[in-house]
Amino acid sequence: MSGFPQDCAELWKLASPVEQVTANTPPFFMLHGKDDSFLSVDEGRQMAEALRAHNAELIFAELARGQHAFDIFTTPLTAYFVEAARVVLTQQAVKHNTAV
Repeated sequence: MSGFPQDCAELWKLASPVEQVTANTPPFFMLHGKDDSFLSVDEGRQMAEALRAHNAELIFAELARGQHAFDIFTTPLTAYFVEAARVVLTQQAVKHNTAV
């Protein structure tokens, strides 16, 4: 960003995913690490609340001991994430009558 939030509030608002949520927002599948040291889990919770406020379809999970970019390295947590993503995408494909 070209400045701090207090200096260019409108630019920060345009860049905020929370501010982009509307009644037409597509379904969301969000996983957020509870121990994320880069992006606070509170920010993930704010996004989830914005989606819920607009009645967006949402699956949101907070991952115990999850760090930012937890899925870069293969771990048991990554395996669970991949399986959860497969299930969610398959359900969406069936719901919308599309191929996976």
